[in-house]
Formats: sequence, structure tokens, C-alpha cells
Amino acid sequence: MNIQELFNSVYGVSPDLVAEAPGRVNLIGEHIDYSQGFVLPFAIKDRTFAALRKRDDRLIKIASAQRKSEIHTISLMKFVYQPNVGGKIT
Repeated sequence: MNIQELFNSVYGVSPDLVAEAPGRVNLIGEHIDYSQGFVLPFAIKDRTFAALRKRDDRLIKIASAQRKSEIHTISLMKFVYQPNVGGKIT
């Protein structure tokens, strides 16, 4: 079953967007690439897939093919905008 069929079987509708990205392995340099250290990442055959659909009810629902009986739901109302004042990370 492909990602579109899985999405449809969970939510009963087709996704608006399907995306995928290759897996990656880092032989060296796990968190030093952003500080100009040496790294050796390469793509692998495994891929990550995501299927998405816009909702009108301000909810985010997340399901995983690896956890077939679980759907996690959170309301967008739980997220509060906090402006970044003075250049500090919040």
C-alpha cells in the first residue's frame, strides 16, 4: 500500500500533498556541520514519506504507518505567537 492509500484508509479522504526525502547516514560529523567541521553524510535507499491535507477546524492530526492504531491530535489554539524581542531566542 502506498502513502496515498494509507492516508485515505486512515482519514477517508485523499491527501492534498505527498512529499518524500531520502534517508541519511552521517559517518562522521553529527552536529559539527553548522560550525564548519568535517562531515561525511550520504543518502541511503530508505525514504521518509509524508502525506498532508489542509483542514478547516484548526486541528493537526498525525498518524504513522508504524503505529497504525494511533492518531495524535492537537489544536492550533495551543500555539501562542510570541514575537522575538531584542533578538533573543524564545
